[in-house]
Amino acid sequence: MTPSELLPWFSPRLSPAVCRVIQSLGRRVVLERGQTLGAASFFKRLVFVQEGFLAQGVINPEGSRLLMLSLSGPGSLGPSSGAVDSLDNLTRRYWAATHCEVLTLIPEILLRLSEVDERLNQELSAYAIRHAMSERLALMLSQAADPEQRLGVFLVSLLAAGGGEDMEKIAARSRWVTLKVLPSRKLVRAMLGTEHGAIGRTIKKWLAEDVLRWEKGVFNMRSDRLLSYWQWMRPFVQLHERMVPMMREEKVFDRLDLDVGQ
Repeated sequence: MTPSELLPWFSPRLSPAVCRVIQSLGRRVVLERGQTLGAASFFKRLVFVQEGFLAQGVINPEGSRLLMLSLSGPGSLGPSSGAVDSLDNLTRRYWAATHCEVLTLIPEILLRLSEVDERLNQELSAYAIRHAMSERLALMLSQAADPEQRLGVFLVSLLAAGGGEDMEKIAARSRWVTLKVLPSRKLVRAMLGTEHGAIGRTIKKWLAEDVLRWEKGVFNMRSDRLLSYWQWMRPFVQLHERMVPMMREEKVFDRLDLDVGQ
């Protein structure tokens, strides 16, 4: 898996070139776990995640019901003031899922730069579509996978979103992989749509099978098991990657209905 590939439950990562532009212009803000982006100043600015994971909740426009959850990891966008990620008009709420460092900047600055840089313009134009496809990929996998598979695929995606290294390379290098940064179990359960207790039962099963170990305050998981989850989800990722250019050409934005309650 390369850093540019779609990941279920995670916002797409920007290219290194665009990341460098934002890093040269952004203002650093540190958020502690659970802190919300409720201040009006945040919603006038584009928010870029530098470190940690920012949670995003999509809210039903007819009420306060949460439709779905996703995360923005290092190299991806959180709130964008509608300047970049404006595929729909659904309300979104943001908060730090872990200790989080973000950069904020006035979105008009980036948009002005994109007017003279065609590659930047193309990437920003495609970002909303790729974000929507990541959300739809998560919905598809949640329907296709049992709770154990969902958690395994989520952990593989979390590793990729945090570091971007190919899972096959990780598995070839080491038998165990350290899961350094984890959101709360409650948040993960809500994201994966699992019943209460399912994640706890899966963790206990993995511990009993010696697939998962708790050592020195962190979880370590067998790389071959993680690789099996990565291989299982690979066809779903490839399917959605093929759909992205088709959607750009056909401009079918209005077909992306995110209401999973229907």
